Amino acid sequence: MSSDYATPESLINELISLKNTRFEPGSSEYSSLTDFVKEISKKHRCPLQAYLTGPSRTVQCFKCRYGGKIRSINTVKTNCPCYVNFIREKDGSYSFKDAFWNHNHKTKREYFECHFNTLTKEEKNGVIQQQQLKVPPCQIRTNLDVFVNKDIFYEIRRDEIQKSKRETLEKFKEVCRSPDYSNQYELSRDQRLKSCSFVNKSVVEESYSYDTLIIDDTSGTNIYDLPLLVLFTVDAENKTQIIGFSLLEDKTEESFEKFLQFIKQHLQNDPRVITCDRCQAQINAIEHVFPNTFIVYCRIHIRRNLLIYFEKNDDIIVGFDDIATNLNRCNEYVELLRKRLSQLDSDDEGYIILDTLLNNLDRWLPSRLIELGIYSEWTSNRAEGFFGNFKIKFGFSRKSASELCKNLMTYIKLMKVQSLKSISTTNKHYETFPLFTDEERKQIGALALRYIADEYIAVINDVNNEPWCPWCSLKQMGSSLSLPCRHVMHEMEEISLSLEDIDERYLRIERNTSDHLLNCSEEIIINNDSKKDCSYSGLMTRISPWASAAQKSQEVMDVFDRTFNDFQQIGQEINSGMPPTLSIKGKIASHPSHNVILAGAPKTKRLYRCSKCHEFGHKCTNCPQKDS
Repeated sequence: MSSDYATPESLINELISLKNTRFEPGSSEYSSLTDFVKEISKKHRCPLQAYLTGPSRTVQCFKCRYGGKIRSINTVKTNCPCYVNFIREKDGSYSFKDAFWNHNHKTKREYFECHFNTLTKEEKNGVIQQQQLKVPPCQIRTNLDVFVNKDIFYEIRRDEIQKSKRETLEKFKEVCRSPDYSNQYELSRDQRLKSCSFVNKSVVEESYSYDTLIIDDTSGTNIYDLPLLVLFTVDAENKTQIIGFSLLEDKTEESFEKFLQFIKQHLQNDPRVITCDRCQAQINAIEHVFPNTFIVYCRIHIRRNLLIYFEKNDDIIVGFDDIATNLNRCNEYVELLRKRLSQLDSDDEGYIILDTLLNNLDRWLPSRLIELGIYSEWTSNRAEGFFGNFKIKFGFSRKSASELCKNLMTYIKLMKVQSLKSISTTNKHYETFPLFTDEERKQIGALALRYIADEYIAVINDVNNEPWCPWCSLKQMGSSLSLPCRHVMHEMEEISLSLEDIDERYLRIERNTSDHLLNCSEEIIINNDSKKDCSYSGLMTRISPWASAAQKSQEVMDVFDRTFNDFQQIGQEINSGMPPTLSIKGKIASHPSHNVILAGAPKTKRLYRCSKCHEFGHKCTNCPQKDS
């Protein structure tokens, strides 16, 4: 490159102006000449570095970051000739001496920022502060006008990122401790967090918490890759609320069951309905913990599964979409499924799902659900929507367990606030509804008002021929959750309702948390890890930290000495009666394979074949026919 790229005039002026300046603590904002040149050059986006400096040198030389000695063929340096010299006076002050201001490379800001850190101390501190506040990286760049390459940018933020990932169990418990939640932790033998569960006290006490629930899990939320399981419900305002959540060890039936058992301890009654996404482990756990609860399969997940095996225009898919609104065709659709099942072999794709659907009609067929009094929540859309909104609001990056739980608690409070906010809108919308007085109407939630208004409109329009009525089904089952339907209103001479006709599940009742929940403290479960890892790598993982500490701790070394003596005793017992050549003589092996007492099958003697007489048992060198 030709040397025709000039140093920015603003930087030249600042460096030239340096005269008889001392750099001492208290006398300057810079601790040394090197610190001064480094910060000033970064400020003007043309960074310089110390080249020939030191207390023994009269002349202090600084060069462009692209200058200096080229020590590798892969270097980004261009042997840039630009330099600046300063002279040190006898009194210890510094003054500008001379310089060569031209570069053999571009001096635009982007050219330096692609390879070097051009951020000043103030800018770097600003980046760190915003990282502490969990500001997304792109937003930090925008806020502070920072455009260094991603590796340098990450290096500046790395310590804060690592700090956010480092958390002790005590820190986690302290962060997540809240009077609004009951919590439970499960620990491993080495006192590491395996799982944790939280129950929302303000929701679990409500009557709607044991009506219709939705359970779903998601992944990719935390740095430990623990699945997040959330149990949802629907409040009187038809808004989603969360009963509890858990970070599971895994997605096994045992893990789901532990969480549901913890929830059951706080519920006043078993839930009437639970909607899930047909995960067999979840279904088994629900059946075991809540044997009397109706389980509903999510319609969306069923349809997605059907689309894997059948075309979009297939009768199976078209009929499935039709029966959601046309309940009279449910029986016809069931016959279609049976007919198609008979045409498939047990090995064909789609046979298993059709067979499963036919064996569990009470869990997905709309007509059957209505007959069971299940009037809503046939999908897990509420759960899917919550996970999507939560990740949008708090970021898609994986969080530490403390941060994740804290964010969940914050969002749960926001959901409660949004529900309360909707009350005024509901009151205004139904202010002319004639079946209740103004005072009564203000005590009824939006969920009941919506259904009662629909039934009232049907009566006014003389629509009384709907055979599929969930409220009549609930009434026949003796459930108090039944709302006044069109059939009940049609029999009245004058339609008039009161709060006595409405179950408290649908009412706006302010409750105080029970004493047993207020006094409920955290419960810690110590798991002894019945499944022990006895592999070589597993054992060495447990031993290595203590082996490293043995040199510094006599107590640890004494434990190792006692353990080795025990091993010697065990070795003597194992080797008793064995030939001396096969016994372990007390030598500490360097590899686990050296501790083998009988190392595999015994060797067999090689059977040679003579190349002269072609007989087996000898070689040609000692062949009996050799002399002849």
